[in-house]
Amino acid sequence: MSIYQVRPGFPRITPDILRPGVGRVRYQVDLKDIDGFVVTLETMLSDLEAARG
Repeated sequence: MSIYQVRPGFPRITPDILRPGVGRVRYQVDLKDIDGFVVTLETMLSDLEAARG
């Protein structure tokens, strides 16, 4: 199992880039294209703890 950190550069669709009238959008991300976003469980847990304050 891999854990991916969604940060700048991660391929995604966000409401601010959608034109009015576009909704219920679905997309698929190729795992080979997001290898650079893999993080360890320890990193994820540390980031979550830091976000909690």
